Amino acid sequence: MVDFVAVVDGYHADLARSFVLGSPSERQLHAWEAVSAAYRAILQALAPGRPCSDLQRAAVSALAEFGYEHPSRVGHGLGLGHSYEWPALDSDDVLEAGAVFCIEPRINQPGTGLVKIEDDVIVTETGFEVITHARNVFSRPSQAGHRL
Repeated sequence: MVDFVAVVDGYHADLARSFVLGSPSERQLHAWEAVSAAYRAILQALAPGRPCSDLQRAAVSALAEFGYEHPSRVGHGLGLGHSYEWPALDSDDVLEAGAVFCIEPRINQPGTGLVKIEDDVIVTETGFEVITHARNVFSRPSQAGHRL
């Protein structure tokens, strides 16, 4: 797992991706699919006026469908500080337009390693915008023997 933190004019960004050298195991692929489902669930729950805890519940529920538990909060605020800015996604605080935070569903278990997708989002008046952009390359190998 590679985790990047950037600071521009004092404001923080946070981005992470997981990689496998060689071919991923079935266990790692299952974990990746679970984390991807949790990531999508967070985005589906994300809207202004929603409690942060809705995002937490959506991710935890998605992971549970794959047999996993999430170890902690699924995201945190970003700003002039790195990870303890408002909002904490395990709180009942209500999301407001202009809020900036990262979403970071993850699994960390023996046999899988740390599987994580972390992106930064901003809440808009009508929804949200993902403001970090990194391609996810973790996937099932192709029949041609594609290796990551």
